[in-house]
Amino acid sequence: MLEHRAPLDQLSRARNTETLHDADAGLRVTPVTDRGLLLLQGSPEDAVLRDAIGRQIGARVPGPQTTDIRGEYALLWMTPKEWLLELPAAETSAVQGALVARLAPSLAAITDISDALACFDIGGDPAMDVLMTGCSLDLRPHAFAAGRVARTAIADVHAIIWKPGIAHLFRCWVDRSFAEHFWNWLADSPARW
Repeated sequence: MLEHRAPLDQLSRARNTETLHDADAGLRVTPVTDRGLLLLQGSPEDAVLRDAIGRQIGARVPGPQTTDIRGEYALLWMTPKEWLLELPAAETSAVQGALVARLAPSLAAITDISDALACFDIGGDPAMDVLMTGCSLDLRPHAFAAGRVARTAIADVHAIIWKPGIAHLFRCWVDRSFAEHFWNWLADSPARW
C-alpha cells in the first residue's frame, strides 16, 4: 500500500520549513498547507458550470488572468477552459463531491490536485523584487494588480503566481517535485538583490 505524503513532506524532513524570514531584508516565505486545490475544466459559456459554481461557492467564472474571491474560496483563471478553486483543505472532498453532483448534466470535469502542487506565500517589502529576479513578469502594481494570476517560470520552475490583494504578498504554487529547489532559491534570494 502506498503511503500518502503531502507536497511539502520531503522538504520539511530536510530542514525547518515553518517560515523563512530574513529580518534584515524583510522577506517572509511561509509554506501553505491548510488549503486544497480543485481543477475545474469546462466551457465558460456552460450555464450548468456557471450555475454550479455560483450555487456551491457563490463565485462567478473569472475571465483571463483574474480571480473571484468569495470568503474562504478563490476561483483563479488558468486557461480559457480551466480554473483553480482554492479552498480550505478540510472542505475539499465535500465541495468536490457537491460540484460533481451539480455538474452531472454537463461536460465539465473536476479534479483534486491538492497533492500535486506545493504552495508558498511570499511576503514583505522585497517580495515583488525577489520574484522578479527569477521570472519575466512585471509584478509591479501597475502591471500585476491585486487579484491577478498568471502562469510563468520562476527560478526555472513552472509556477502559478497570484496576488491575493494583501499588500506585498504573492502566493505561488509549484510542482511538488520542485518545492525544495524553489524553497532554496527563495532562501538564497537576499544575495541576488
